[in-house]
Amino acid sequence: MAIAARSKALNRNFQGYTTDRATVLIGLGASSIGQFPEGFVQNDPDIGRWRRAIEAGHLATAKGKALDADDRVRAAIIATIMCDYEINLAAALEPFGLTPADFATEMTALEPLIADGIATVSGAMIKVTPFGRPFVRLVAAAFDAYLARAAARHSVAV
Repeated sequence: MAIAARSKALNRNFQGYTTDRATVLIGLGASSIGQFPEGFVQNDPDIGRWRRAIEAGHLATAKGKALDADDRVRAAIIATIMCDYEINLAAALEPFGLTPADFATEMTALEPLIADGIATVSGAMIKVTPFGRPFVRLVAAAFDAYLARAAARHSVAV
């Protein structure tokens, strides 16, 4: 993992850090989550229903979340920040036909983190400082479109 991190080959999926670049992660068992380029699926958390579905030869999927274009862009940004502690936002957005100007609100959200020495921004280059590495999630969170909605329902860990 350290070698992958140094060579910027580290990857992150919803389960954590990995050196695996697979785009599909199949969840097995009750409540497990699968990840696909198109989105996520979760198996039924009720073990009885899950077992009956499997025994009947059916998928035991209880819910799913299809990813839209914005979700995919944000996931790429967040993964890069979390794995590499930096991102050239202009270069990362170019394949999506976007520019850093499309993320002006998110860049503004970084200002308190910059003031606290957690991150730096120079042009389109965002870097997490060595001091800020334990807080890398805060930098990535600036690009999470779902975080504000989740914070309204759950307590936020800092």
